[in-house]
Amino acid sequence: MKLVISGAHTRLKKAISTVCQGAPLQGCRVHFMRKMLFVVPKAARTRLPRSSTPSSPNPTV
Repeated sequence: MKLVISGAHTRLKKAISTVCQGAPLQGCRVHFMRKMLFVVPKAARTRLPRSSTPSSPNPTV
């Protein structure tokens, strides 16, 4: 396996590292956007690039 895209939950990360040994773990776009929208003030959200909105399709790996 070349890459695992998943949430960063502790038990999930442990299970992935056991089953997919050596595969790098990348956080998913949905969780990234949730974290980013939590940090960015509402007034500044309009300046975010459209490619970072959750409705954008994920790029193929």
